[in-house]
Amino acid sequence: MPPCPRDIDARLLIVGEGPERELILACARDRGVAERVILTGAIDQPERLLGRMDVFALSSDTEQMPYSVLEAMAAGLPLVTTDVGDVKRMLAEDNAPLSYRPRRRRASPRRCSACCATQA
Repeated sequence: MPPCPRDIDARLLIVGEGPERELILACARDRGVAERVILTGAIDQPERLLGRMDVFALSSDTEQMPYSVLEAMAAGLPLVTTDVGDVKRMLAEDNAPLSYRPRRRRASPRRCSACCATQA
C-alpha cells in the first residue's frame, strides 16, 4: 500500500466494530498516522456522526441497500462506495465513477482523495 500523504489534513473515522480492529490500528501505527485514525467501536445512532464527515466511504464486501448510504446522501455528503448490491443504482450518475469493485484495496483511498479535491 502506498504511504499516507503527510500534507493532507485528514482523519479517518471508522464507525462500528469488527474483527479487523487490531489490524487497522497496527497498520495506522506502522504508517505513522495512528493519531489520525479514530475507531468508535459499536455505538448507538452512528448517523449522528455524519455531520462531522466530509466524505462518506462504504467499503463493504456485501450489502443490498445499505441504510447508511441513504443517510449519508440525505446529509449531503459525497460518497465513495463499493459496487455491491443496489449501491451503484442508488447513486446519481455523476457519482457512479466513485464506486469500485469490492476487495480493490487501493481504489478507495484514490477515490476519496479525488472526491475531496472536487469538494475543495
